[in-house]
Amino acid sequence: MVAKEAKAKLWRVLQIATVLSLGAMLGCVMQLVKLASLDAAGRLYGVTSSGSKISFLATFGACKAAANLALGFLVQGPLGVKWSGALGWGACALVPLLAGGLAHSWPATVAANAFLGVNQGLVWTALVLTIVPLFSGSQHGLAVGVLELVGYGSLAASAQLYGTLERSGVHCAWRAGAPPPPDVLPGSPAATCAAASGGVCSAPDTWVAECAGQCVCEGYEMLLGAGAGVIATLGLVLHAGLLREPPKHAAPQADSSAVEPGSTPTSRKAQGAPRRASGSKSKGRGKAKGRRWEGGQADALVG
Repeated sequence: MVAKEAKAKLWRVLQIATVLSLGAMLGCVMQLVKLASLDAAGRLYGVTSSGSKISFLATFGACKAAANLALGFLVQGPLGVKWSGALGWGACALVPLLAGGLAHSWPATVAANAFLGVNQGLVWTALVLTIVPLFSGSQHGLAVGVLELVGYGSLAASAQLYGTLERSGVHCAWRAGAPPPPDVLPGSPAATCAAASGGVCSAPDTWVAECAGQCVCEGYEMLLGAGAGVIATLGLVLHAGLLREPPKHAAPQADSSAVEPGSTPTSRKAQGAPRRASGSKSKGRGKAKGRRWEGGQADALVG
């Protein structure tokens, strides 16, 4: 019995550690993909309009909301909570293929961000549904709070990680091979770029928005491919290999002895007593009527 209890506690600790690890990975991949995509918009693709970046964020939000809604139906089917979450990691694996490999363009980056939204919606909600049953009823809020703390803590730490990866893996250079000449027409984009950049285009930290399309930074697609690809693969392996399906709670059964609203609660014995009394009284009335009928017949015969 002691060994069985120790095994159950060890399994619970392993499940909690797995859920928290996946939550940290989820925050990390969202931060890396989001920052790399937004930086690549201007520095790699020359897209600097606010509308383009709003469409990027709106796509993410809409797809995440739709994935949250879809999970409510998926967990009721054969996939359950576990494999619905694994499906989210599969969607994340498409991010590096679109943003870093197959299509080298801003629309492909926006499409990749849609799959990131699906990943966040499916996996995060599945992790919440998995960790809550691992805590007692009075600690359900604590369970969700710890998961939120780990996820957003990883999100903040990943911003520092992204800065390190960007400085080491992204390199900038002038598209034409040389900076804009100093004697260009005043007021032209080239002149504005030359004045804002001082003729320097060598690293992401020296890039300025006025030089979008002229100073190009390469390496964001590799950062997206390596970062998102590694995390998505590791997340899928952990989710499918270590996580277990959380128990499903049966629907409450109706109590046949429940008292209807407005009635006075009584015991079964007390409820049955009036019926038995009513039956005895009816039987007694029937016997009395029979005796009166027989007596009347006897008087008629005598008469």
